[in-house]
Amino acid sequence: MKLQTFFFTAIIISHLGLSSCGYQLRGYSAEQAPSLNNVIHQRLSNKPILLRIKGGKDADNLHKSLVKELARLNVVTNTQANDDQATQLATDTHNYLKIDNVRLQKYELVGVLTEVRVVLSADVIYYVGDGQEVTQHHYNLLVEDSYQHNKASVSFADNQGKQVAQALYQKLSQRIAEQYITLQ
Repeated sequence: MKLQTFFFTAIIISHLGLSSCGYQLRGYSAEQAPSLNNVIHQRLSNKPILLRIKGGKDADNLHKSLVKELARLNVVTNTQANDDQATQLATDTHNYLKIDNVRLQKYELVGVLTEVRVVLSADVIYYVGDGQEVTQHHYNLLVEDSYQHNKASVSFADNQGKQVAQALYQKLSQRIAEQYITLQ
């Protein structure tokens, strides 16, 4: 009994001792914390990116969303160079982002209330150059979402599917842009 009381008292005293000596989590004040956008702008403003996305309608939708996302992060994009020019420029003044096999696929579990799973995937290759050497990073990225569609309703249009697809293009472009920033 005395041993339990001793341990209990020791725990309480150590807890009070830690809090009274100033041991606590401290964050930055608002004036000290650097803005994330400023940090990103400092790291990326001097290195434009060549952007090549191959494919059909899915690639075009992803291209539009990705250009907007990169512009939001103050990354200058260029889509004029071909593949050979892009790899050469990656060693000199630009980075290069190549996206292939952009696929939007729907999977349906059919019933009165149909469960629809929408998957957007792409093969992404980042060529990041430091002026002397180009490092290549290859990723297979995938984003997905699901929703329910009522086949018994009067309306046969699947408007929710279009909204989910647009949200997936935005999610994938955000993931690509975040990885690009991380690889810098």
